[in-house]
Amino acid sequence: MSPLVRDLPYEIVVVDDESVVCELLKQGLNEDNFLVTGVTRPEEARDVVMAKQPCLVILDMHMPGIDGLGVLKEIKRVAPEIPVVLLTGYAGAVGRDEARRLGACDVLSKPVNWNYLRSIAYLSSFLRDPIQ
Repeated sequence: MSPLVRDLPYEIVVVDDESVVCELLKQGLNEDNFLVTGVTRPEEARDVVMAKQPCLVILDMHMPGIDGLGVLKEIKRVAPEIPVVLLTGYAGAVGRDEARRLGACDVLSKPVNWNYLRSIAYLSSFLRDPIQ
């Protein structure tokens, strides 16, 4: 058994107003034994995160209504220990700097480097439940 294979699936919450993005991330991360919940309405993200207590939240930065930075603030207010990665299709450094200041562990550009995102997911699961 590979040292990266865990006995229990770990939960990840993906928040993106585009359901196709949620589904693609869900399919890919499910293959790595993560349980993924997709949320397409940013105003529901905080409640889902509180209910699921995931090892990682993957959050789109630009959404209608509450943007990713607003959702990040809410998540960090109620669950500061949960790592959050923001995804953006825009190259501006201003949002990236603000996201990091608010507690995001990383900000990734779309299209996402899949191997890098998987590495973050694995690291988050190990931080959540270190190997004994």
